[in-house]
Amino acid sequence: MLFRGRKTGGETWRTLGEMSTIGMVLVISTIIGFLIGRYLGIKLGQETVGSVLGTVVGAGAGFVQMFRMAGRYLREEERGSEDEGDQ
Repeated sequence: MLFRGRKTGGETWRTLGEMSTIGMVLVISTIIGFLIGRYLGIKLGQETVGSVLGTVVGAGAGFVQMFRMAGRYLREEERGSEDEGDQ
């Protein structure tokens, strides 16, 4: 299901790049959320609470973006398979 039909070398590398980006989005957004939460927690005197809330918010944002990217990729694949059927 990852690769439908035959793709050229450039398309294959593009697809692999997009798929690896999806995983990185989750990790990076969680780390950024943690750091922002920790910073705000230190400023407000609740470092632990800020770190936990920042991590949860960052991970949530990462999941949302990850699902958006995956949905966009799947829609492009569906359009591509419909175009192949027309030929």
